[in-house]
Amino acid sequence: SAHVAVAHGGAFVAGKAQYADVNGDGKADLIVQGSDNRFWLSESTGSGFVAPHMVVAEGGTFQAGQAQYADVNGDGKADLLFQDNDNNFYLSESTGNGFASPHLVIDHGGSFQTGQAQLADMNGDGKADLIFQGNDNRFWLSESSGAGFATPHLVADQIGNFNFGQAQYADINGDGKADLIYQGADNHFWLSTSTGISFSASDNLIQGDVGNDTLSGGAGNDTLVGGLGNDVLMGMAGNNQLDGGDGYDIAVLSGNRAEYTVDFIGDTVKVAGVDGVSVMTHVEALQFSDMRVSTSTGAIMVDAVQHGGVALAGKAQYADINGDGKADLIYQGGDNRFWLSESTGSGFVAPHMVVAEGGT
Repeated sequence: SAHVAVAHGGAFVAGKAQYADVNGDGKADLIVQGSDNRFWLSESTGSGFVAPHMVVAEGGTFQAGQAQYADVNGDGKADLLFQDNDNNFYLSESTGNGFASPHLVIDHGGSFQTGQAQLADMNGDGKADLIFQGNDNRFWLSESSGAGFATPHLVADQIGNFNFGQAQYADINGDGKADLIYQGADNHFWLSTSTGISFSASDNLIQGDVGNDTLSGGAGNDTLVGGLGNDVLMGMAGNNQLDGGDGYDIAVLSGNRAEYTVDFIGDTVKVAGVDGVSVMTHVEALQFSDMRVSTSTGAIMVDAVQHGGVALAGKAQYADINGDGKADLIYQGGDNRFWLSESTGSGFVAPHMVVAEGGT
């Protein structure tokens, strides 16, 4: 049953409390960042936390997202990286029962914005690296040296402008290196796997939200999933997996009038052409250029108006749910239903609903 593990004064403020293994014993400890930017550590006992003790002080006042915890020097203990208002980064290594005095390790210029800087082991050497997402959605990597970070170099470029929460890092293919997953404003998910020194070009992954979505994969091998609502899935060139989900869904093939071979295999439709093979499930109509064909009757249909969903920070998260060493995608819908898409190593399978919470 639930019990009080430790008490801190003051009122709740999102982002003040975080959890990381500071002493390397395999248990997550509690670090609370005060309004005055003093940091208080409560080590885990396994069934709760010890009384908090002050371990380091940074200047200024609390802002959510300025403090992050990860093992920067590879000793198995979480260190504190603090990003100040002018994008100077200060590292305080874990001593096992606190943190060392902060020292400047890198300067990115500009001003602080929550979420632009994240820590992840991108090259698989056991030390957390710094990835910085610029306002122009270019990504800059600074590898950890153990005592600081290397000069940043450009590793990926996404269109559009920075929005908090669209970029996240997790080991999708199980090779020990953190990959980049970018969630577009239209809820396209783009995977760029880590090469150890950069990120590969991305292929489109998934998925629509509740409502009527238009999903376009573009070139490459795509997995598009409509979810609820009446959706348009456009895999375009490449070998694609298209799942319409619920509703009346339309799969749009390449816009030119090329020849296609269409096979109906149970509830699955396989369409092969010069630009790739698309395998479709839960799709009610195929559209070839300006002609639409029902997958059930063969009748030609007229176009329908579609509306796409939009990305919201925090809806998509990544964790190894099935214990295979690869991070899976968990998507929280606007109705608080949770959809799981297990990692295949190069993308994700079609989402399936795994739990529902009340509210929105």
